Amino acid sequence: MKMMKYVLSLTCGLCLVACGGKDEPKTQTPLVENPQIAKPNVEPKPKAKDEPTPPATPPPANEPPKATRPADHYMASRAVAEWSVEPAVYLQALDLDALLLDNQPAGIDIKTLAPYIKLSATTPEATERYSFTPEDIEQTRLRDLRYNSANRSLEFSLSYRSATSSERVRLPLNSNDYFAHKIRLRDDFAGERYLYGTAKWLALYAGDILDYDRNRYAAVIDTEVGLSKNESSGELTFALKLYRANTDASYEIARVYKTLTGFRPLTALKQDLKLSSSHDLQQYFKQRLAKANVQGDADVTQRFSSSTELPWSKHLMLTIRGTQLVHQDRGTFVAEEHTPQYADLDFEHMRFTLHSARLQGRDLILELSISSINDYAVEGLRYTVSVSAVRD
Repeated sequence: MKMMKYVLSLTCGLCLVACGGKDEPKTQTPLVENPQIAKPNVEPKPKAKDEPTPPATPPPANEPPKATRPADHYMASRAVAEWSVEPAVYLQALDLDALLLDNQPAGIDIKTLAPYIKLSATTPEATERYSFTPEDIEQTRLRDLRYNSANRSLEFSLSYRSATSSERVRLPLNSNDYFAHKIRLRDDFAGERYLYGTAKWLALYAGDILDYDRNRYAAVIDTEVGLSKNESSGELTFALKLYRANTDASYEIARVYKTLTGFRPLTALKQDLKLSSSHDLQQYFKQRLAKANVQGDADVTQRFSSSTELPWSKHLMLTIRGTQLVHQDRGTFVAEEHTPQYADLDFEHMRFTLHSARLQGRDLILELSISSINDYAVEGLRYTVSVSAVRD
């Protein structure tokens, strides 16, 4: 019995010893930094600044709804065509000769026209037209392409996929405008020529002025209709009658108008035209001075400027481009050689003004100017002409 009490007491004592430090906090060993271990070079994160709040994205503007592609039969039957480029572009680019002359649309299909036109279609109820896309063009075919000369338009029908329509689509096109782009003017022609004489003898210059395919066309300048000239602007407008090459010239395929610009102004005569005396001019003054019995140096201006026509002026020697101008009638001077090289040197109604006529010894010194040519007033054409031996 005593032994059992002793064992129980010993057991309880051991339990108290084992559980005695249960409620006391545990002490953690602090970490000690090793100065020999380098810390990573981490930059401090910058402090965030107060930034303004971006405005809210505005809602997209209300766009009109895009047109919906109509059904296939409407794409064919309610199509409209219009040119999408300037006339100078499609008239120059398209070869429509066979179509315009023979109504033969050889080689012309929707892909030929597509770069130059815009096709659109709609349903009877729709308010917006639907524009053909490149994919739609691939599904479209031209049918019965013709040129309507009365309406001056290209006309055709369309088929779209399996839908076919007999409704005619029209594109405005003037055949005269088309053929006008096939005739070009040579830029270097007018600059060395005078306008009035060129206009008067224009037919002589057809080969020098016009540049075109002579295997296709024959162009004839119409000198009776449509000819107009403007000396102030240096412009000459004329009409051309166009025929098919190597065919009956009675069938005119087009009448077109062309304008040449850049002619030499009449003021250029100051550099081009040389005035000098002649034997006839010397004899004219010698005979009249002999009758007047003028003695010594004298001013005889009034004696030889009383007439507005200045009859002695026709005896002046006029030279230009190495050829002489000869007087014909009433102040008209033309080139002695009437060839295309000189035909523009045709000056009508050339009027002179005598400023002074002075006798110096045996010679007569004339100061004169040209005041008008072709009934067009000119300035700056002043000359000095010395007429020698007008007195014995």
